[in-house]
Amino acid sequence: MPARARLYLSYSHAAGENLYVYEVTNCKIRQVSLTNNYAVTTIVGAPEGSVVCGDRDGLGTQEGDENTRALIGYGRDLAIDDNYLYIADFQTNKIRRMNLVTHSVEVFAGPASTGDLLNSGGDLIDLEGNEVDRQSGCVDATGNDARFIEPMGLDMGPDGILYVADTHGGHRIRQVTAAGVVTTLAGPSCATGSSAGFVDGAASDARFNTPGSLSTAPDNSA
Repeated sequence: MPARARLYLSYSHAAGENLYVYEVTNCKIRQVSLTNNYAVTTIVGAPEGSVVCGDRDGLGTQEGDENTRALIGYGRDLAIDDNYLYIADFQTNKIRRMNLVTHSVEVFAGPASTGDLLNSGGDLIDLEGNEVDRQSGCVDATGNDARFIEPMGLDMGPDGILYVADTHGGHRIRQVTAAGVVTTLAGPSCATGSSAGFVDGAASDARFNTPGSLSTAPDNSA
C-alpha cells in the first residue's frame, strides 16, 4: 500500500494544477498535485517530521536548510495571483507572500520579519530567550510600515487588490495594493481605534465583530 500523507488542521486554496494547504499548527504550506496522483509536498516550513514556527523570510522547504528556510507562524487563509501565494500569518501580524516558482517567502505587508522563533504559547522568542514584540496595531501605510491585529481572512479581487479581514482586535476590512499600500476599507479608521460591533453603514461607520473570512465578487465588492 502506498504511503499516505497526513494533514493537520488545515485551510486550502486551489490554483491551476495544485492545491495549496496552510497546515496551521504545524506552521507549514503544503502543495497537493492535482495532476500527479495527489502527491503532497511541503514547500514552506520545516521538513517532514519536525515542527518549527517562527518569523523568518527565506527559501522554501526543499530549496533551503535549517538556517535559510522561511519560517511562518499560525495562520488561517491563503490567496493567490499569477505570481504569488499570499499567507495570512495572524500569529506574527503580517501578510506574507510566497513566490510560486521559487517558493521563497517574504513579508508583503506588516512588520519586517525578526528571524526569531515562536514558542508553544505563541510568543516570539529571541536567541537569548527574551520575548520579542509582535508589533500589532492598526496603521495604514506601505509594506513594513503597515500594521495589523491578527489578520485571518484573505481574498484576491479581480482588480488585483488583496482584501484582508483584520480579525482579533482589529474588527476591520483592509485592502492591500500590488505595491503593498495598506488602507482600511470598512470599519473604524485606525485613528479612531478598534471598536467591535454590529452596525451596517458607510465605510468607517460600519462595525464588525471578529470578521474571519471574506470573498470578493466579480464587481470587486468584498
